[in-house]
Formats: sequence, structure tokens, C-alpha cells
Amino acid sequence: GMKVKAWRLGNTVTAFTDIDGYYCCDKAFKNPFNIDLYFGRNDFEVRPDGKNELVDKKNAVKGARDWTFVKDGNYQFYSHVFRAAFHYYYRTIIDGISRPPMNSEGPKLYIVPKTGYGAAGYGGYFYGTNKMGYIEVYKQQQDKSLTYNYQTDETYGATIHELAHAAHWNFDKNRYANSSKIVIESWARGVEGQLTRKIYPGFADT
Repeated sequence: GMKVKAWRLGNTVTAFTDIDGYYCCDKAFKNPFNIDLYFGRNDFEVRPDGKNELVDKKNAVKGARDWTFVKDGNYQFYSHVFRAAFHYYYRTIIDGISRPPMNSEGPKLYIVPKTGYGAAGYGGYFYGTNKMGYIEVYKQQQDKSLTYNYQTDETYGATIHELAHAAHWNFDKNRYANSSKIVIESWARGVEGQLTRKIYPGFADT
């Protein structure tokens, strides 16, 4: 899961959350210390500003005890985007489905979670060039005068969908660029449905 770093001056200890979000650091600090929670791993980063990896911080934490990051609003949105990306990159997936671009293959792919909305009906968008790609995932959609917040499973599915575009693009960039929209979207929707329903069995991709 997410990387957690506890540190004070030159002393640092790192841990990773499990599937349920729990983590344990094997070092205690006698004096106040800091905790950083990273929204990225070796192969991808979540960058709400489009430039820097999101790092949630707790400063001047006192005592050796369990500490919980409780977030709502946009941080919940960012967390679901991370969960979906981690699933597609590192967890067990269906044979025959290619992973998104790895850091070893070129520039690290980054995901920009947008708290606004894109075009009506779009949960995200993949931008690919000959050298690199990145994706956007939207928190909302707007239909005429109505603004609708995507549900958790929809955010998860949209992230998988756009990462599937990135995986398809990475497999053969020239062929991807010259493929019809129906081929490109069919692949992404198929991966979206298969992987998202492993976490949300009732998910219906539309």
C-alpha cells in the first residue's frame, strides 16, 4: 500500500500500509517526530497539482502510539485513486491483461486527480505521446445544470479505465495512435469492468 515515513532530524523509519490501511513502524521516538504518508510508489505518483507527488503530513507527533490519518473530502478521492492504481500495478490481475507503464520503461506515469469535472460523461482522460503519458481522473461530472459527484466505485473504475488506456498505449504506441476509438474504448472498458468488480462486485460500467 502507501509508504509511511516517520522521522526526526536524521532518524528515519519507513513502513507500508496493508490492504486495510494499517501500518506499523519498528522504531519509537522519545521526542516529537513527524509522519509523512506518500501517495505514490516506484511506478506511479498521484499529483493533484500536476507537478508534485501528494504527501500528507503529521508534524510534531508526540509519544509512541498508534496514529490514524482521518481524511474526508478530496483526500478520500485521492485515496481511492491510489487504491485503484496500486491494484492494477501490483496486485494479482487476470492473465492476459498487461500492466500500466513501469518506471523502468521510461518516465514515471503520474495521475492527476481533478476535484472539478471534465466533459459530460467522462470520468477521466489519458494523455499519451511518443515518450510519456499521464492521466486525469475527475471527481465530478456536469450534465447541463447538474453537478454530480462520482461514487467510490466509479472513481475506482475510472482510474482503472484510464490506466488501461496507458497499458494499451505502452504495448504499441504507434498502433494505439492509429486504432479506432471503438477498439481503444472496448479494451479499457473490459479491463475496467474485470478489475473493478474484484473490489466492487456490483459495479456496472456504463
